[in-house]
Amino acid sequence: MTEHMVHAENELSENATGFRPLRVAYLTDRKPSNIWSWSGIVPFTYEALKAQGLTVSHVGKSVMPWYKRVPEPIGKVLRRIAPGRRSEAQKLAFGPRSARAIERELLQAPFDVIFAPAASTLIAHLNTDVPIIYLSDTTARLMLGYYDGTNGYSREFRDYLEACEARTIERADRLIYFGHWAANSAIEDYGAPSSKVRIIPGGINIHPPKNIEKVITHRKLDRCRLLFIGKDWHRKGGDIAVRTVDALSGLGIDATLNVCSASVSPEALRNPRVTFEGLLDKSKPSELTRYETLLRRAHFLILPTRADCGSAACCEADTFAVPSIATRTGNMPMYVEDGVNGYLLPPSADGEEYAHLIAEIWNDRRRYLDLAHSTRRLNESRPSWDDWAAQVKALAIELADSGPTA
Repeated sequence: MTEHMVHAENELSENATGFRPLRVAYLTDRKPSNIWSWSGIVPFTYEALKAQGLTVSHVGKSVMPWYKRVPEPIGKVLRRIAPGRRSEAQKLAFGPRSARAIERELLQAPFDVIFAPAASTLIAHLNTDVPIIYLSDTTARLMLGYYDGTNGYSREFRDYLEACEARTIERADRLIYFGHWAANSAIEDYGAPSSKVRIIPGGINIHPPKNIEKVITHRKLDRCRLLFIGKDWHRKGGDIAVRTVDALSGLGIDATLNVCSASVSPEALRNPRVTFEGLLDKSKPSELTRYETLLRRAHFLILPTRADCGSAACCEADTFAVPSIATRTGNMPMYVEDGVNGYLLPPSADGEEYAHLIAEIWNDRRRYLDLAHSTRRLNESRPSWDDWAAQVKALAIELADSGPTA
């Protein structure tokens, strides 16, 4: 940063806050310390904003689900005893009621800006004069009917989610998206002024190995090791990944598949080529070490996802120079570039097609190693969460200086 840029930023900070740290209300009904909150985006953005010298306070504690208010180990036990998910009727009543509770939280301390990640049902009903920055990786229009879990929604609930999305896009002073897929929807489907929309790619939720070149050169090529990472076995295409490893065997390639998921199909558990690792918790040192070991040894991340707003798994694979073979759907083209850090196949592709592509690359070792190295180079060019937070900080200073625009 040049001396002129530093001076300009200091002037903005002085006008907005009078030489004190900008006060940010981080609005979410998730726990910022939970590594699973929004696939890690919540804890990483929360800490990255704090690292920018901002005074960041969690607002939304009063509306957190009961199982998120207790320590995580206790919450896991309690969720087995009592259901933790709200019904549609409860969600319809939750928005207006939660907004009143959040308004009371906002009155407990003065704030310059509200930062709200994936919180459209909270923002839509909120009455406040504090400028709002809204972060998301999708819109209701993109999600409804795309993710299988939304197909069972009633018409009333679908209309409610659409209304919340529209109101949030109208109400927020700045809209931040990770990619063009969601940003274009906000503009084209909801009429968001392009002046309010910002595309700011996020960082990676894992630390890179110290010597990535050594990781590549020490990766054994005795057999083709596939790695599947996805909490939702069905939506992420787990069964296709299993059919892929079987098809590779049929092509004469010794291949294995390690699965990091919350669950796995019975057929996969019986498959001798498949090893089920469970859903590894990166907040636990032993499980993080195992996760990093799997990435170090893997040759390909396979993710035949059926629907996706993005993939932290692909970014984490990039960090270890592991090319991704995934599906061309949703926002996946932002995460995987053909011939650079992997390849994308059409949603119609099955295990045979995945296997033939992997075999083609694997049987040409020079092509495989070139792909691993270009994956490494792409990863090194990607922004960090600190880069992301610096841009958000600039927006926050701008809004605090000028006040709300919507």
